[in-house]
Amino acid sequence: MRIRPPLGKNREIDEEKLRDKAIRQLQTAANLAYRMMRDERIDVKTRQAWFKRYTDAIRTLTKVLRDREEKDWENRLRMVEEYRKRQYTANLAPGTVGENQADSQQREGSQT
Repeated sequence: MRIRPPLGKNREIDEEKLRDKAIRQLQTAANLAYRMMRDERIDVKTRQAWFKRYTDAIRTLTKVLRDREEKDWENRLRMVEEYRKRQYTANLAPGTVGENQADSQQREGSQT
């Protein structure tokens, strides 16, 4: 029997590697298509075909980069929400509220 690891972090890492590879491939394809469409030695019809390939590569690259940025923002937001949740629950702990008040009263008394 084979035990599978949880998909949490490993899946995110694998997706990130795949996304990086796709970005590099799209950049390479776009660069090649750009050079070919700018080459004046090639007939106009072929250059137009290369222009279409260039446009498609750039459009796809833009979408992949936008998706990556959205995922990064979602992760950042999740981290902020978790931090706020921990702060909120720490402030609501029964013993901590009274201790915090006692500490502040001691500090006030030592300042005067």
